Amino acid sequence: MLIIGSLFVLIALAFVIAYLVQRRKYGTIRATPTFSVEQLQALSDDLARRGEAGSLRFITEVKGRVGCDQPLVAELTETDCVYYRMKVEWEYEEIFYEEDGDKRREHKREEEEVLAERKETTPFWIEDATGRIAIDPEGAELIAKQTLSRVDDDEGFPDEEIRVGRFAMEAPWKTSDEERRPKEYRFEEEAIPLGHEVYVLGEAVDDGGVLRMQKPAHGKFIISTRREESLLREGRLTMIGLMLGAVVFGLVGLAMIVIALGAAVQ
Repeated sequence: MLIIGSLFVLIALAFVIAYLVQRRKYGTIRATPTFSVEQLQALSDDLARRGEAGSLRFITEVKGRVGCDQPLVAELTETDCVYYRMKVEWEYEEIFYEEDGDKRREHKREEEEVLAERKETTPFWIEDATGRIAIDPEGAELIAKQTLSRVDDDEGFPDEEIRVGRFAMEAPWKTSDEERRPKEYRFEEEAIPLGHEVYVLGEAVDDGGVLRMQKPAHGKFIISTRREESLLREGRLTMIGLMLGAVVFGLVGLAMIVIALGAAVQ
């Protein structure tokens, strides 16, 4: 009981650490001012007039619609976008054999395997009612829109090939050395589509006279298809859940430790 109680206390501490991380993140979102592109351009122009052109370094939020001259194309949905992440998995039944004396017994087990998983990002820009600002997504926490979540059984691929959108591969049961029978395929994709409104928290700079948002040397860099209000609401719920978890595991763990130590003393 002492070991289990100690484990519960460690879990409670992990919840506390996660809570503090979340509180810092969403505190930053709440405290950071939102500027329009026009306001950021005015700050840049003012620095240039004072002989400090290209020195803008300002942590801010901007909001606008996504644009890109050479967008990506998401593999599964063929969505024009500036970021996507896809994953293809299958669940299968595997047949294997075990020798039992002079008998050979057949056994079955269900397994899962990731067949493909990729993500791509490209620089883009966002435009609000006052202008346009470039976005360098390198190092950003990307909160994207789910563009596909689908489960198919093997009957959906009669030609012994998996093909969804631009993604195609030979059915894995054909290429495996093991005896495998497919049960289902799962397709997941998220993306930041062209034209979608996004929220960006990061550092505004004006290197070379061009406004750009990028990852700051210190602090958060977030690009989200969810609105700021939605992020804050989700953050509050997450922190409540983490704190409740910390309290429950902490109290139970401490109670178990006290009981175990009491029993040891007796």
